[in-house]
Amino acid sequence: MQSRGFYGLIVGLGNPGPEYERTPHNMGFLALNALFSSSPSVWRAVKAPVGKCELHRGESNGSTWLAVKPLTYMNRSGDAVGPLARWYRIPAEHILVVHDELDLPPGTLRFKMGGGAAGHKGILSIVQSLGTNAFPRLRVGIGRPPSGHDPAGYVLRPFHAEGLTALPETLATAVTAITTFCTKGLAWGMQELHGGQRKCSASSQAE
Repeated sequence: MQSRGFYGLIVGLGNPGPEYERTPHNMGFLALNALFSSSPSVWRAVKAPVGKCELHRGESNGSTWLAVKPLTYMNRSGDAVGPLARWYRIPAEHILVVHDELDLPPGTLRFKMGGGAAGHKGILSIVQSLGTNAFPRLRVGIGRPPSGHDPAGYVLRPFHAEGLTALPETLATAVTAITTFCTKGLAWGMQELHGGQRKCSASSQAE
């Protein structure tokens, strides 16, 4: 399948609305915001051919990329990602999904290729929409809540003090990782991120 002029798609997962803006579950949105802010001359907003999403395009190492924030709730993320991938004829291996990860400590980022959703409803929705799980992910660690606390509530509450302090460094690392993926590919991104990274300091409803 030949892409319609776009090499790949970066997907940042989150929930729309100001009440979710600074919450751990919005790490994908926050990473894309940081990416756009770090290179305002590279990334610009464009009109999307499908609804319920915010779309940007940018140039990276001679290739043209798209970046999207689905404006559905998390568990319907695939409603935007699947149609975009089909409209622009972007293969799954060129779709990087950036999302929060409970099973990684705060400030730790890891690339992953394929695999299950591990309970992440945004990932599950994208798998169902694309018809495959064979797409790369950038997992941004948020850590698990204290014992006895509900993870669903934890990811939708504002960052605690330590997480908020670590957030700028975490997002800077995410921007570097995304840029490396776009310019050098997944294997190189894994080598750079996993080889040298230190942990940074310090339904249709949202879920």
